[in-house]
Amino acid sequence: SRQLCITIDRSTLYVNNRFHVAAYDLNSNGRRLWQSPPPPDRGKTRDWQLVSMRPVLTDRNIFVRQLSKSGPVLIALDRADGKHVWVTQPQKDEQLLSDPVLAHGKLFALMLRDLPRGDDMLRLVSFALETGEPIDSHDLINMRDSWDERRVCATTALPGGILACLGGFVMNVDFAGNVRWVREQLMVPADQESSWVQQRFDPPLIVGDRVIVASPGVRTVECLSRDYGELAWRSILPDVQRLVAVADGNAVVHAGDELIALDMANGQER
Repeated sequence: SRQLCITIDRSTLYVNNRFHVAAYDLNSNGRRLWQSPPPPDRGKTRDWQLVSMRPVLTDRNIFVRQLSKSGPVLIALDRADGKHVWVTQPQKDEQLLSDPVLAHGKLFALMLRDLPRGDDMLRLVSFALETGEPIDSHDLINMRDSWDERRVCATTALPGGILACLGGFVMNVDFAGNVRWVREQLMVPADQESSWVQQRFDPPLIVGDRVIVASPGVRTVECLSRDYGELAWRSILPDVQRLVAVADGNAVVHAGDELIALDMANGQER
């Protein structure tokens, strides 16, 4: 179930299981309206484990990542019947890391390019809405091969860019490809701790000018400045599993078998 992504828009519920998107009419007892065809060269259920893929909706289309044998591809669906409008396959040396973000009449996504020597390159790529063709790309930062151990890339759209948790660091990049800031997190290597699989791949929570982040392999919840990445507070929670919500001035997190409220002012447990 963690690999399902559910989106509700008006009276329609959309479910992406990474191979099909199905649309259900909430006004007709959940009657299924349509199901999209699978991506070309469909991948396997066990690929990219624990990663859900969140669609972006417009009046005419649904833009979504789905799994082929070579990794995630970007697909545009007709919102009326779920049929493919276009499919964009990354090149052999690239991986589509993030869900698409819609801004300035284009789609933006984070991609990873394999370099022949040394670290790989994280890139911001924009795509045409009508065709899915890449428009522009910007190199951001180098990433180590160890990212593949968890494949964490959870993003939240900002008015001028993207905030991303990438398993060991958090970054803010604008749509012009400028890295505003990067903040490293203390992460336990995946081969030294198996319980990281209990943690959700949660996108950052934006609360005014602050952001709350928690990531697999990181045993803390952190509150950062949205614009500058400065640490406001850090709460050590060895059993943290997911971010739930922000309510009544508290960041609510699921840790172990309980819900914990952390004061947004200082991170103290309430």
